[in-house]
Amino acid sequence: MPSWPRPAQLPPGVADFVGRRAELRQVVRAANPRASAAPAAVVVTGVPGVGKTALLVRAAHQLRPAFPGGQLFAHLGGTGGHPADAGEVLAGFLRALGVPATSVPADRQERAALYRSMLADQRILVVLDDVSDEAQVRPLLPTGSRCAALIGSRRRLAGLESATGLQLNMLSLPDAVELLGRISGPDRVALDPAAANEVCRLCGLLPLAIRVAGARLATQAAVPIAAFAGRLADERHRLDLLRAGDLEVRAGFVISHDGHHGAEVGRRVVHHEYSHHGHVAYLLRSMVGATVPGLQGGHPHGDE
Repeated sequence: MPSWPRPAQLPPGVADFVGRRAELRQVVRAANPRASAAPAAVVVTGVPGVGKTALLVRAAHQLRPAFPGGQLFAHLGGTGGHPADAGEVLAGFLRALGVPATSVPADRQERAALYRSMLADQRILVVLDDVSDEAQVRPLLPTGSRCAALIGSRRRLAGLESATGLQLNMLSLPDAVELLGRISGPDRVALDPAAANEVCRLCGLLPLAIRVAGARLATQAAVPIAAFAGRLADERHRLDLLRAGDLEVRAGFVISHDGHHGAEVGRRVVHHEYSHHGHVAYLLRSMVGATVPGLQGGHPHGDE
């Protein structure tokens, strides 16, 4: 066991996590320590708001007993305009592992070498969320065979050797309605299941959008779900409605696409990455539909 403090940096799990049973089993199974010369690495990808972080954190908490040396976590800001510097993240990890701040090497390569040495014979889980690309994440990957890394990214990161990839898709409609009910109230959803289904469809079956819709409904107890669904059906105001506190659907897509080289390229990315997801394409019409071929038509009811 390590003589330094055991880091326990995982964020709290989502209390109303629903569905994803098969995906959760796949991540946990792939990340469990194994008889191999290389550490396990699992890359979870998917569109903005699909629940990558929630799945990673849920899996990481389940894996804690398998990694008694500790758990490291970092959000790398890959989809914003200022991705985290790997050297700074390494410095934070080293401090969490007990290295005094005055002893952290100034050179990034030396930090990476010390980091690898400290993890070499330990069972430590490293969770790296919102990764920009392979170059950003490589220095942060453990090399000890008893370690593992869980990685979340909107890109597939195909250049990472020996990593297990998992593409996260939208929730099923039953799981989406269950999530809406957990947030807005199950009795309320039970009173008008058809309207609850419609809200979830208009949210593109995206967990983030459904979470925001549920939060808004929870603060508007007198508003029938059918009335909220009617307002949500108006594409001119849909993304304005999908905002509650610091949760916002629009921001996730705008940051993602502007971070790719600007708004015009972002629109092409929307078309390339999301147009085949009927529910998401319908949701995005409110924001970029006028400039993206293929997003102008079709209600998600026809794309299931």
